[in-house]
Amino acid sequence: QRLERCDQIGTCCRPLATTIRDEVRRLDLIVRGFLDLARPRFGPHVESDAAEIVRDVLDVLGPEAHSRGVALHVAHVGSTIASMDREAVRRAIVNLVRNAMQASSSGSAIDVRVSGDGSTVRVEVADRGGGLDPALGDHAFDPFVTGRAEGTGLGLALVRRVAEDHGGWATLMNRPDGGVEAVLELRRGGPP
Repeated sequence: QRLERCDQIGTCCRPLATTIRDEVRRLDLIVRGFLDLARPRFGPHVESDAAEIVRDVLDVLGPEAHSRGVALHVAHVGSTIASMDREAVRRAIVNLVRNAMQASSSGSAIDVRVSGDGSTVRVEVADRGGGLDPALGDHAFDPFVTGRAEGTGLGLALVRRVAEDHGGWATLMNRPDGGVEAVLELRRGGPP
């Protein structure tokens, strides 16, 4: 960043400084993904409200969504309080919403629905993008599998691990009217 702002740097070197900065950011994302996957499998579980976590995530990602021209809509149904690793669940929801934003075109919307019943808490994130590549199939949650050139392939692997650590599951499915619906479901009692 300093090189980019430096007046003495030539016009031929300025693009190289920008490339270096962009690659450092990309590597930082990869290293963070590795660290997230390497964390202990079970963090401290405390009574938390998944709807509150979703609202916090949407508040944080709201400016990024706005800059992309994407609207974020949220719906909350039933009690969504459960014992969970709050930070891990938050990271998983961030990954799902950010993936939906990256798949969405300007002028579209993302619907986030958080619900609960007697045994589970469920977060659904639905975008109106191009849909899931059928070639990815069941491998979309595998580490290093990605449908985007700039993706690391670690975000969905983390989502699946968080779901499993909470006795739940995660899925992706193409929506009939276009886009993808991602689901994160957690058992209220935690892992079996």
